[in-house]
Amino acid sequence: MAAVNNRLRTVLGQRGVSPDALAEICEVDPKTVSRWLGGRIPHARHRFRVARHLRVEETFLWPEPSKRPGRPRDGLGTELVGTYQNRASVPRDVWLALLREARHEIGVLVFSGTFFAQSNPHVAKMLSERAADGVRVRLCFGDPDGQAVAVRGREEGIGDTLAAKIRASLTYYRPLLGEAGCGVRLHDTTLYTSMFRYDDNLLVNPHIWGQPASANPSCTSRGQAIQGGSTTTRKASTLSGPQRDNGHPTRRGSPTMGRTEYYNDPSAPKANTLIPASNLLVADETGAILLQRRRDTGQWALPGGAQDIGETAAECAVRECLEETGIIAELTGFLGVYTNPNHIVAYTDGEIRQQYENTYIGRPVGGVPTINEEADGVRFVQPADLDQYDIHPSMRQQIGDYLAGTYPYLG
Repeated sequence: MAAVNNRLRTVLGQRGVSPDALAEICEVDPKTVSRWLGGRIPHARHRFRVARHLRVEETFLWPEPSKRPGRPRDGLGTELVGTYQNRASVPRDVWLALLREARHEIGVLVFSGTFFAQSNPHVAKMLSERAADGVRVRLCFGDPDGQAVAVRGREEGIGDTLAAKIRASLTYYRPLLGEAGCGVRLHDTTLYTSMFRYDDNLLVNPHIWGQPASANPSCTSRGQAIQGGSTTTRKASTLSGPQRDNGHPTRRGSPTMGRTEYYNDPSAPKANTLIPASNLLVADETGAILLQRRRDTGQWALPGGAQDIGETAAECAVRECLEETGIIAELTGFLGVYTNPNHIVAYTDGEIRQQYENTYIGRPVGGVPTINEEADGVRFVQPADLDQYDIHPSMRQQIGDYLAGTYPYLG
C-alpha cells in the first residue's frame, strides 16, 4: 500500500490551496487528488502542473517518481504538453533532458540565447558529443552588427546591450565552429519567437514588445517540425575574439544587470565597493545541507545576500534564507567571516565588489523548499553527494569549513 503523501498535504496547507482547487487546476476529478494525497503518484503532466502551481520542486513532492516505460519525462507528451509563465520558469532539468535525449537533430533559433549557456556551462561540450553521435546541430544567433538586433535592443530599452550579450554568448560556442555536424550561424531578421528543437520536441518562447524573452510565456510541444523560412544567415566564423560574459541577471531589483565574477584571477579589476552580505548554512537533522541553484549562474550555493539598512547581519541571513529557499530557519552558530580580496564581482553599471560575507549556521524550523525568481532549484543535500553538484569554490570553502569543524573562520 502506498504511503500517505504528507509533503503534498503540508504544501497545500501552507499555500492555502484546497484539494478541490488543485483538482480544478489540474483538470482532474477531486477524487484523483485524494488518491494523490493517499500516496498514488500522478502522471508526469500532473506532477509538473502541481509542482509549478505550488512553487516547489517536483522531486520534493515525489522523491521517487514512478518510471513508466514509454512515458516521456518532464511533461514532454504529445501535442501541447506544457506551458510556463515565463522562460525562466522552465526547469533546468528539462533543458538538459531534451539535449541529452535528442537522437537526430538539435536546432536553436534565438537573438542572444545567453541563458542557454549560463544555465549549462558545459553546453558546448554536450552539443559536440551529440554531434559525434550523429545528431545534426544547428545554432542560429542574431547578428550583433545587424539591423534586427539594433531594433530589438531599442524595443527592450537596453540599446547596444543586446549586441554585447550576443557576442558574449557566442564565446561559449566557438569550439563548435570546426566540429563536423555542427553549424553556428548569424541571422538578421525580425524574430517573433525563440525556438529550441530537439527531434520532435519543440520549446517556443514568444517575444513580446518591450519585454526580454526570459519574461515571456513559453510552451513545449511534440510532433511539430520547424519549417524552413526566409531567415538570411551568415557564418559566425568572422566574429571577434572571446569576451567576458556580461549577461548574468543578478541583483534584486536589477533584472538586466550584468556581472563578471573573478576568483583568484590576476586579471580581475580593482574593487571599488565593499558591501556586507550574510549567508546561512542550514543543516537538517540528518546532516543534509540546504542549497539553492542560482538562476543567474546555474551553480548551487548557500542562501544569502546583501544586508539591508535597519537589520543585523544575523537577521539578514534568516531573511535571505526564507526569500531564496522557502525555509524558515533559526540560528545555531557562526561559521565565519569571508572577505577574500581576490574574490571580485564586477557589475555592468561600474560597481566592482569585493567579497564580504558573514556566514551563519542554522537549522530548519518550518517552510518547504520553494523555487522562486532567484533560484530554480532548492533542496537538502547530503555531504556525501556534494561532489555531484556544481558549487562555486567560495561556497565549497564555507561548506568544507563546516564539515571539518574548523570554524569560526576569520579571513
